[in-house]
Amino acid sequence: MHPQTDFIPRIFECLEEPGFEARLFAWKERFWTLTGIPHPESTGYEARMRAFEEWVLVDFTEHGRGPMSLLSSLLRDGALSGEFEAFARALVASQPGLFVLMAPWRKAAWFRELLSGTDFRLDEQPPVPGLEPGQILQTRLFVHRGQTLAGLGRLIHPLAATETIHALAVRFHAAGRTRLEILHLLAKLAWRADKYPRHAPEAFYDLSHPLVQDLVVGWR
Repeated sequence: MHPQTDFIPRIFECLEEPGFEARLFAWKERFWTLTGIPHPESTGYEARMRAFEEWVLVDFTEHGRGPMSLLSSLLRDGALSGEFEAFARALVASQPGLFVLMAPWRKAAWFRELLSGTDFRLDEQPPVPGLEPGQILQTRLFVHRGQTLAGLGRLIHPLAATETIHALAVRFHAAGRTRLEILHLLAKLAWRADKYPRHAPEAFYDLSHPLVQDLVVGWR
């Protein structure tokens, strides 16, 4: 079992307080605005929900509460201990990225992160279903118990879009866009491609495509 499976429910229990559910609902609406609203019956719904959980715990900082994430706040306050504290520190030290599978998956998988150019070995079995060499896995990697694992918030971009995504990521990064801004846009483009399955999914990564014009305002 992936260590994140039990960890996330436990952390949300630690965060329970009056008004928390309403705040969580508002944060979810904000995340869907950034990345696209998944349909509950879509194949990627659970992974996108996991991505929301990771975002709200690790990447998001609530307005007016300073630069500290919810998970960092729990660590600061000593609310976690033992294995949960160790896993929380691993997540806080991680960041999401665009990871290209560089070779066929064997005992470990060799990935290269597009935005940094850093190589990683993913110590995880079985392989991510459907991921082929040259294809991009959008997720977060973290080190836990001496192994590099991928978070459960996983989005697989179409193989044919790899070169386009690479070019967009480099261009946007050079233009000063943040890592999360780039990842959120790409997640939204993938979401729009899912909504129109009769079109080739890689076409939706072309910012001139008429069906993504509302998503790429200010990006071209």
